[in-house]
Amino acid sequence: MNNRLLLYMAGLLVLALYINIGKVVTGSRYVTLIADAALFALAARVIVARLLNGRWMTALELLTAGFIVLGVIQIFNPNVPTIMAGIEGFRRLVFQMLGVFIGIAVVRNRDDLIFLYKVVAVASVPILLYAIKQFFFVSDFDTALIASNTADIGSWKIFGKLRAFGIFNGPFHLGLFAGFSFWLGLGLFVETRRKIALLLAGVALAAGLATLTRGSVIAILASCPVVLFYVFNRYRVRVAVIAVAAIVVASSSVALLRSSFEELDLFMESFSSLENVSEDNRLMTRFEGYERGLSVLKSHPLGTGMGSSGDAMKSYFEPYGAIHVTSHNLLLRIALETGFPGLVLFLFIVGWIGYAVVKLKESDDNVVALVLLGMCLIVAITGITGSTLGAYPVNLVFWSLCGGAAGCALRLKGKIQDVSRP
Repeated sequence: MNNRLLLYMAGLLVLALYINIGKVVTGSRYVTLIADAALFALAARVIVARLLNGRWMTALELLTAGFIVLGVIQIFNPNVPTIMAGIEGFRRLVFQMLGVFIGIAVVRNRDDLIFLYKVVAVASVPILLYAIKQFFFVSDFDTALIASNTADIGSWKIFGKLRAFGIFNGPFHLGLFAGFSFWLGLGLFVETRRKIALLLAGVALAAGLATLTRGSVIAILASCPVVLFYVFNRYRVRVAVIAVAAIVVASSSVALLRSSFEELDLFMESFSSLENVSEDNRLMTRFEGYERGLSVLKSHPLGTGMGSSGDAMKSYFEPYGAIHVTSHNLLLRIALETGFPGLVLFLFIVGWIGYAVVKLKESDDNVVALVLLGMCLIVAITGITGSTLGAYPVNLVFWSLCGGAAGCALRLKGKIQDVSRP
């Protein structure tokens, strides 16, 4: 391994995934700034090196830079009551996008990216197993993790039971990470043919179920046929057979488990309420939020500023009489916090990543195409009823691996050269 910056990047991702433990150990929620400082330092290193080598930014980097600059401007939106509120909102939603620049510059080839996949996969195992543990019993350490966060206790519970959250800031964060880990497991299985990678996918699915978060479970299950049929279009019959067999096994397993756990039984029954939306109180409150958010957006087309739609950030805004809308939708949150200009920029970023998926598939790099498309669908599906990309540190993992995959696609087309040599 002669790519020193790649090792730094891998270390940064592991540090970010485990940084919340430091909040309990030190008693300070600001310990997470260590990971932020490392992210900024590494991003500055690769961006400056790129410019000094006379390499201008790619289209994806320019779009991302534009979105980040717009985010900085929105820190000073008149609706944002304090600079600290704006900075925290910026940190949650926008700042982690620096991972795109790092991924593009540091990942020199697909071997580097597969290395990152393996690092994140290995780092995910203790987190996922610990989350499954939380479904059965809660420790004092778990209680301390909850106490170190600003989210209302109601978001941590459902059916009178604490939802698994691993070592993250909430069950939604874990559900999102479980979805990413699921696709990393399948991607590494296709790459290495080692069954232990399939075991990771199974553990990730179990951890996602332990969150008792419908959006996370639906995202994993719904993304499967889309990704597999697109990436392995030559083997669709085989994929269909495997998918049906997996559904049968999964359904049988859940049927056995729900008879032993009342909370799991209630969780599975909650899916049936989707047939009658009016009876689903949790979903109905989201529709009320969408209506209010769209109304605010109509009167504030240039946005209401960083953090104004952030989860668990209401206390930063309401005491000042400022506008705050818990959007429960990714695109609505982006539109509210950065306005229509930010939404347009973000959609261009999404379109470019979609372009990368197509180019990787055309180049027969099925593994990278599979993981990238799988992760994007997890974000898109959970983003329907959740703000998704404000979920730190999972968002840093997402943007960094997206940048790495984009770099692979660009290098396949000869659009960029390696500028990351230490």
